[in-house]
Amino acid sequence: MDAVQQPIWAEVNLAAITENVQLLKGQIDAKTLFMAVVKADGYGHGAAFAAKAALEGGADWLGVARVEEGLTLHRAGLKQPILVLGLALPSQWQAALKAGLRLTVTDEKTLSQLGDAARSIKKRARIHLKVETGMGRLGASPEEAVKMLSLARLHDRLVIEGIFSHFATADSDLTFAKEQCARFQDCLHKLDRLNIRPPLAHMANSAGILFLPQGDFDMVRAGVAIYGLSPTNTSPDDHGLVPALSLTSRVTCVRELPPGHSIGYGATYKLQRRERIAIVSAGYGDGYTRRLMNPPVLIGGSRCQGVGRICMDQMMVRVPDHLQVQPGDEVKLIGQQGHQRITAEELAQASGTINYEIVCSIAKRVPRLYVHHPSERRIANAGCRVR
Repeated sequence: MDAVQQPIWAEVNLAAITENVQLLKGQIDAKTLFMAVVKADGYGHGAAFAAKAALEGGADWLGVARVEEGLTLHRAGLKQPILVLGLALPSQWQAALKAGLRLTVTDEKTLSQLGDAARSIKKRARIHLKVETGMGRLGASPEEAVKMLSLARLHDRLVIEGIFSHFATADSDLTFAKEQCARFQDCLHKLDRLNIRPPLAHMANSAGILFLPQGDFDMVRAGVAIYGLSPTNTSPDDHGLVPALSLTSRVTCVRELPPGHSIGYGATYKLQRRERIAIVSAGYGDGYTRRLMNPPVLIGGSRCQGVGRICMDQMMVRVPDHLQVQPGDEVKLIGQQGHQRITAEELAQASGTINYEIVCSIAKRVPRLYVHHPSERRIANAGCRVR
């Protein structure tokens, strides 16, 4: 199998992930640890590949949302500390502890039960306590945190390795984010006075790293930015980030249709004149969202416009008069072709969402091609090289 045989594929530049981590590490103190967040299959880029590239860039820790994501990295041979940022189910505790995963806890009862679970398998439970500072999602109050840390000292199988919180508005409202940061700092001061402050305090996400240096603490957690995606509505270029992922499809046929002819489901587009329409092998079954109305694509280095509703497996594109298009031609859905570029941020704005969702939604049936050097590519789910 090679690239010529693929109707659609996502190419992931691992060197870009490495470079983005290095860039972000340059924004923080040399003593501050760096967690690369690779949840949701590395934001659609491939978790194990992204994790290894991030580690090459100097990442110290890895972050995931769920236990199974952490176990997948463990099975891939990654030995760095892995924190499960979400809450694990009791049925997952033993597997997680045996693999050495760090678990998040937000209440006394779970903390005690985890200690008992660890004792039953003769392991230590390495815990990070999450504190609520304004996100309104997960977290103990600062008062509850004091009780939990006091309790943990009495349990021989509990190791409270870290304490953390999460910014709700570091990408949009720095005033509120600073208030959250102050609440977290107050909590840490109380724990310091009681001599029960965990070794690692962490709060900053990608936007926090870029805009709130006071939120760095002992470790930062970078997610979207390591993939070269902007944590705000701005361009990645504004932050020096290099997008790691491009999405490419192919023209399957070109039709010339008369005036008045309709295109696609619902007949939402009707030709005003005779036009050439290219059929492209990309649709919402590939994660190219149906919410996109008349999306831009690149063919032959020129911007072209999608027309009609996006189908499950196909989309239709109006071909400009000047452009020669034939079956097999590459169609860039995300990324650069010639001097033109389409970003995940542009598609997010056009479809009323965020760039996170654009890349996370790319379906599993879309092969990922991992690029280390221009001459070396590998298709992840085909297990072979592509020249």
